Amino acid sequence: GSILSRIRASSKPGAIQVASTVPASPDLQGLRALYHIGVNPANFNGNTPVQSEFLHALEQVRSAHMERLDVRQSHLATTKLVIIFMFGVLTQFAIALCHAGNVRATWASVMLFSIAFAATMWVLTAFEDPQKFATLISDRIFVDVH
Repeated sequence: GSILSRIRASSKPGAIQVASTVPASPDLQGLRALYHIGVNPANFNGNTPVQSEFLHALEQVRSAHMERLDVRQSHLATTKLVIIFMFGVLTQFAIALCHAGNVRATWASVMLFSIAFAATMWVLTAFEDPQKFATLISDRIFVDVH
């Protein structure tokens, strides 16, 4: 049935089954506290539908947070970066062959592509580790906006 009935059925008075599934990290202490509030019917004046919706919303927040943590831990495989690099090299050869008769056009096209490709690879690898990327951006930019 509902989240509320599952919690009541699986928990003893004072013990919260769902809250124990929330990892004990400092950033989730607030969520654990909200589960403790949500399980107590006295906090909702006996209004079970409101309590059930509150717990449902908490479940959505918890699952969204867990998905975010999973995404944060997933990284680009080195194999993918090597394949992208190989496609870049092949594209440079294709550009050079298209302008085979005109040396200036060949150099200009290859250089423009090389700069764009290098920037793309930098962005891909910079966003790979959000904490490292955060060190590349100064907080002053956001302060100046205010």
